[in-house]
Amino acid sequence: MTARPGWGDRRQCLRSSDDLKSWTNPELRFQPDPLDIDGPVGMYGLPVHIYSEANRGAHGRERSEQNKTEQPLSSLMLHRLRKDGWMYLSSKGDWAVFQTKPFSLRSPTIKTNAAANYGEVWHQLTDEKSQPIEGYSFEDCVPLQGEDSLCFELRWKKGANRKTIVNRPLRLEVKFRQANIYSFEMDHHFLDAHDMWLLKDGKPLPKIRGLIFE
Repeated sequence: MTARPGWGDRRQCLRSSDDLKSWTNPELRFQPDPLDIDGPVGMYGLPVHIYSEANRGAHGRERSEQNKTEQPLSSLMLHRLRKDGWMYLSSKGDWAVFQTKPFSLRSPTIKTNAAANYGEVWHQLTDEKSQPIEGYSFEDCVPLQGEDSLCFELRWKKGANRKTIVNRPLRLEVKFRQANIYSFEMDHHFLDAHDMWLLKDGKPLPKIRGLIFE
């Protein structure tokens, strides 16, 4: 998928093409959405190229100023976006660490979209008090190392019974270096005080499926 600026309107707009020959009409007021599969760019799962122009002439007078000199005043730039890579967290220098707010899993599968070609990403699950759960610590995990993965499933070495992490308060803690983390996907529900009481009483929580962050 390739996109370039649309002309004739000062509002935000893009023209898109699959073959660089035919172009769509500008989608005025288009706001890029990484999950918009059917949108004019549809960048979810697709590589995206964006062309932009830079000009040293005054806005609206580019052509008249160019006619005054043979020295080019403008240039065309190409921007490449990684697949499923609209925003990310990046470690600066040494190790970076973050931890989520408490949540509950309805399914034990957690996947991440991360690029660690020259780095590594480690993960662990803790309780609501940030104490590592046995079998799910950093030392037990299978880290993402030297790899760029759109859908890396979080795993642990000891093959712990994953049923034990479903329908209970959890936090996900991640430490990484020389890596970009784009998202985590899981069937989850972020917990508040009322949700904690529901879990203790064995009552069901609302089902929400989505991304922790993008």
